[in-house]
Amino acid sequence: MRLMHRPKMLTAVASLAVGLSTLALGVQSAAASEAPGNDSVTTTMVATGYDADVAAAHGYRIEVQPDGTPVAIPVSDEAKAAEAAAITPFTTVGGNCGTSSVVILDAGGGKAAVSTGFNLIRGAVSYGWQVNVTGFAGGYTKNFGGVIANHSTWQGSFTWTVPTSGTYIAKVAESSWALMNNGVICTSAGPVDSEYVYR
Repeated sequence: MRLMHRPKMLTAVASLAVGLSTLALGVQSAAASEAPGNDSVTTTMVATGYDADVAAAHGYRIEVQPDGTPVAIPVSDEAKAAEAAAITPFTTVGGNCGTSSVVILDAGGGKAAVSTGFNLIRGAVSYGWQVNVTGFAGGYTKNFGGVIANHSTWQGSFTWTVPTSGTYIAKVAESSWALMNNGVICTSAGPVDSEYVYR
């Protein structure tokens, strides 16, 4: 039987001051050749729950503390070795489990190029990710997700033709998550980036 616990998401949204460059006649947009991923905005990801079946399948056991906090305990030799080799050991659901990022650029031709991703402290088995792009004249939502083969990093990108020139804001939804191989659910803190896109 699958055991799933998702307490209220820890509020860890970084305060971002979104600044716009002063526009003058003859200022050009970001070069179309600039690859998404440069100067991305990065925030932490925090653990918000657990999946006991995934934990067991990878040699961990979930124990719930008296205060309701779950702890992933390595029980198999493989899990113990992996835990010992981890750069940043993770044992409780309240800790920092990785980072998430997003960047939006003017790709030329009236298109906004968006790149997003995560970098976890351990491998993940599945994820669900959403990026919302908003602007004065409209918006766009892109969803990613599925199974990943125990990878600790993932990156996705897309382009969107904007309806008119203006400032567009790309934000990773705070419901975006990755299920790590020790059964812990790591959730994005919602990084945000903005860019003036010419049409």
